[in-house]
Amino acid sequence: MILIDPEGRCAPSLPRGALKRDAARMAGASPGGDKQGSGDLDGDDAAAQAVRDLGFIEVVPAREGVQIRMRPILVSGQAATQLYFSLADIKPSRVVLVRFDDERRQWRHEICGDWRNTFGRLDALVFRNDKIPAYVATELEQTELGSHPQEGLLELHLLWERNKRRFDPSALRRLDLHEHTMISGASDRIVIKQLGAQLDIYGHAWTSTAAGREIGDQPDQVYAARVAANLRRCLVLDEPLFHRVEATVRRGPRMSVQLSYRRLALPWRTAEGGTIVTATILFDQYIEIAR
Repeated sequence: MILIDPEGRCAPSLPRGALKRDAARMAGASPGGDKQGSGDLDGDDAAAQAVRDLGFIEVVPAREGVQIRMRPILVSGQAATQLYFSLADIKPSRVVLVRFDDERRQWRHEICGDWRNTFGRLDALVFRNDKIPAYVATELEQTELGSHPQEGLLELHLLWERNKRRFDPSALRRLDLHEHTMISGASDRIVIKQLGAQLDIYGHAWTSTAAGREIGDQPDQVYAARVAANLRRCLVLDEPLFHRVEATVRRGPRMSVQLSYRRLALPWRTAEGGTIVTATILFDQYIEIAR
């Protein structure tokens, strides 16, 4: 089995122990909120969770070829490129594509034939969502947090380490980052608890009612799904993730926003014994585009 992560890194396996440890908690974050229609691919299948919730691609041997399992809405350009290289190396005579259909909320099977015939189908499934909106999250080394120490991201990361992941509600305000941070609960589904005033992508009317919404409940559902996958990965790995994000977000029928930002995601433990994830975002570019 080969697993390709959202950064395009290819590995023969995944950290199943970490995924299984959090499987019960994260199961509620799956599309549709239940296992109906997912057949034998769900349950305790750690690889299915990585594909469905985190944006991984799985490639496994199958009769006369390979089976590819993916959720197209979450597949990044880097992961798709690595998949193309893998198929070119393996050259399977038969490819079975198992994909999660977000409209029907279930897994679907397709037989694509020769590996060369698969490329066009993958392009149509993966990159149709990347015209508008586009979303590219590039993982950065945590050493880069110190490149702009005055912005507070490095100090926030150090505080997370010093506090041994215990959340201090006043810390974000002391570091002047509270208006740049989204705080989400992760006991079952990822639900927005607090959204900083500076993270006003969709306008004040939506931002003012964001608390209490599931993270996928946004006007641009493609953007929402990809952000959610990044935060779920932070929770499953139980470690910080630092990304540069380039995205075009649909704000309404005739308006989009082109964004470039750095985002530090941190998993925390609360005083009550729960888990939350914070996403602190610093914009480098914010351009409204009328269509």
